Amino acid sequence: MPERIARPRPASWFSGGDVRASVGLLALALSLTAAQAETAQPGPTVPRRIESLEATVARQQALIHSLLERIEALERSACKPAPPTPATAPTSPEAATLGEDSPREAWPDEMEIIDSRLAFLPDISGYFDFEYRNDNRKNSPGAFRHHRMSLHLSKELDSFRLFSELEFEYGPEFSGSGDTVLDEAHGAIKLERAWVEWVQSDLFTLRSGIVLTPGYWNVNHYPNVILSTRNPLLVHEIFPKSITGVMGYGSWYRRRFGLLYNAYIGNGSGAFSTKNDDNESKAVGGHLSFDLSPNRAIDRLRLGISGYTDNPAEGPRTRTVGYDAQFAMGRFSLLSEYARRHSAENRSGLYIQPSWRFDNRWATYLRYDRLDVSGSGRRTEYTWGLNFRPQPLVSLKFEIYRAEVPDEPAFFGIAPSVAMAF
Repeated sequence: MPERIARPRPASWFSGGDVRASVGLLALALSLTAAQAETAQPGPTVPRRIESLEATVARQQALIHSLLERIEALERSACKPAPPTPATAPTSPEAATLGEDSPREAWPDEMEIIDSRLAFLPDISGYFDFEYRNDNRKNSPGAFRHHRMSLHLSKELDSFRLFSELEFEYGPEFSGSGDTVLDEAHGAIKLERAWVEWVQSDLFTLRSGIVLTPGYWNVNHYPNVILSTRNPLLVHEIFPKSITGVMGYGSWYRRRFGLLYNAYIGNGSGAFSTKNDDNESKAVGGHLSFDLSPNRAIDRLRLGISGYTDNPAEGPRTRTVGYDAQFAMGRFSLLSEYARRHSAENRSGLYIQPSWRFDNRWATYLRYDRLDVSGSGRRTEYTWGLNFRPQPLVSLKFEIYRAEVPDEPAFFGIAPSVAMAF
C-alpha cells in the first residue's frame, strides 16, 4: 500500500508573525512612496505638505489595523480543535476507513495496522514428497506415489513457541452420499504433531500437545533431510510415533562433553488417544544421550538410550527399550538404532546405515536393517542409494533394495523419489 502524503492545511501556509512583518514592511513602503510623491510635487508650502503626509499616514494606519484584525480572526479559526468523532464511527482498525479528510491523529497509520496484523501471523513451511516404487514380485505392479504434502505452522512469542505439522498422504479425497454413509475415501489427513512450549533455558523446556517420541529417525523424518527414500523397518513398529501429553527436555554442555535429556508422560495407546485414555495409568518414556567428541578429528559421536512403558486396559504391560548411535568424521557418517518391545506381541529391530558424502550435493549410502515380530518371523532388507541435492532444500534420490521376507522368495525393488522443502 502506498504511503499517504500529508496535505498542507490552508490556514497554516504562513504564520501570523510572517503576516505581521509583511504588513509592517508594506506600510513602510507605502509611507516612503507617499513621502517621495509629496516631495516631488513643486509649489505647496511646507505646512500644507505636512498636513498631506499626516492624512496619508492616518489612512495607512487604518488599513493596517483592518489587516491585523483579519489576521487574528484567521488565527483563531485555524487553532480550533477538530470536532469529536461521532459515536457511530468505527473504533477498531479492521472497521476503520481512512479518508482524505480524516484527522491524522484520529486513526492509526495504515502501515502500522498492516505491521500489527503481520506480527501475529504464523510462519508457514513444509515439504513435498513424490515417489515411484516397483519390485520384481508377481502381481506387484510399479506405481507412482504422491506420498506426502506436509504443512507446518509455527510462531514464536518471547519465550513461547508453537508448532504444528499437518500431513496429507496419497492425495486424500473424501466423498459420499446420504447422511451417514461415506462411499469412498482415499489417502489420509493426519495431524502429525501440534504443541506449544515454554523455553525457560537450555537446561529446561516444557512442551505440551501431540509430541513425537524421541529417536533419530522419528524426529528427523523429513524426506528432504534423510538420505533414503524408504524408512528403516523398525521405525514406528516398536516405539509409538507420538503421544498426547507433556514433555520436558534440555541439554547441558561442558567443553567437549554434552548431556541431552528428554522425559514425557501422556495418554497410553488407544483408539482415540488424542482425546481419551483407556485407564488411569499413563504412558511414560524418555531418552538420554551423551554427546562425546574425543578429539577434533571426530565431528560427532553421540550415544543414546531410550525407554517407554504403558499399561493398556487390555493385555499385558508394554515395556520398550532402545539404543542409538551417531558418528561423523569428515565425509563419512554412520547411523544405527536398536529397539526391543515386550508386550502381547514381542518385537525387535535393528538398522545400520553408513554413508559417504562426495561433496555438498552428492552422497551415497548403504543400509542393513531387520525387523523380528513374534509369530511372524524376520524381515531383512539390504539397501543401496544415491542422493543428489541440486539445491539445499531439494533432494533427488534413487535406491535399490533386496528384501527377504518369511515364507516368500527374496525380491528386488527400486524406489526413486524427489523431495522439496519450503
